[in-house]
Amino acid sequence: MSTKIRKLALVVAGLVFVLVGFAVMAPRAEAHECTYDENGEVIECHPADVYPDWRPNYVPVMDLEDRNDEEQKRDAQRWRDENGCDTQFCVWAKPSGSVDDESGPATLHAGSAGDHSLLEGAHSDEGHEDNEFGNHDTHGGSIYADMCAGSDAGTSYDGQAGECEGPEDTQVGITIVDHLTCPMGCADEYHVVRPLDQDYTQTQVDNSVRDTQTAVSDPQRHLCGYEQHSAC
Repeated sequence: MSTKIRKLALVVAGLVFVLVGFAVMAPRAEAHECTYDENGEVIECHPADVYPDWRPNYVPVMDLEDRNDEEQKRDAQRWRDENGCDTQFCVWAKPSGSVDDESGPATLHAGSAGDHSLLEGAHSDEGHEDNEFGNHDTHGGSIYADMCAGSDAGTSYDGQAGECEGPEDTQVGITIVDHLTCPMGCADEYHVVRPLDQDYTQTQVDNSVRDTQTAVSDPQRHLCGYEQHSAC
């Protein structure tokens, strides 16, 4: 095993002891939205969509590699479907030993997330209307880390957001999505660092140059997002 992987394994082991006590074990939650009849009764509910870009990052660095990839955006929106989340807030720490001895010793997925009602006093968290602006589940924030010293294929985390295939999948992310009236109160921030994935990081650097040029060429779009929900 390389020195780099050994060091990462030690970091994972340390984080397990620090964070595992904060893990929340509860039924799986999923972001959803509903349609209603004229009496306010639910007609149907279904998984909420991942909506198109609201606006670029205010600080155009370390964005997702591809914002047009719905799965990348869904993976970063951890409040949607992390095990242990309820409609407002969750904290999780999921250590696992590798089932593939050749891939490495362990992984750890840890973080916290919540929908945007956490930040708004006297604000109900129960809205799930079938539109982008009426559904709390499609807005929120998360801070998370996926520490990957090896593969977690075959574990309970397999196939979920942040799945590890090897050390290069180690990442730390911060996401803030709140589709409110701009320029104050609206955000569509995705910041991801993958220190061991050079190709991914180089793509992010190239995209940061592109996004900076876009913001300079269209400052109103950068500051205000959708025109119909803008105070600019």
